[in-house]
Amino acid sequence: MKSFGISRMNNSFKTIVASSIIVGMTLLCYFISIGSGLISDDYKILVQGMNGFNDHQFFRPGTFWLNMALFGRSACLYHLCNVILHAGNALLIWFIAAQWFKVELPSSRPFLTAIFFVCWPTHVDSVVWISGAASVFSTFYF
Repeated sequence: MKSFGISRMNNSFKTIVASSIIVGMTLLCYFISIGSGLISDDYKILVQGMNGFNDHQFFRPGTFWLNMALFGRSACLYHLCNVILHAGNALLIWFIAAQWFKVELPSSRPFLTAIFFVCWPTHVDSVVWISGAASVFSTFYF
């Protein structure tokens, strides 16, 4: 006969390990962007001060002003914020996938969904470019 405390502790430990792996994979995939400096439209936005808009009007001024208020013109901190928010998005995807699949959290299907979300190549522009930060912000706050 199993004790509920031991099985709960094992489940919570597995959940902590799985969430740590998801965050670790995010850092592994995007750690190089943290020190990469300005990329593509980032120079126009941060150095030339285009007030949050680039030539194509894709960059939303709310995220630009929030980043500017928090980090000034430090490209490293902008990139770090994007990576942390992407890890948070992956954890949210993990929780949503667990509810969608109707399973408890240490299950493999939601975990793999979150790992695919972290490593999917189309997210690179949003996470690495400062001018693409609006996508990461809007996913997190949606």
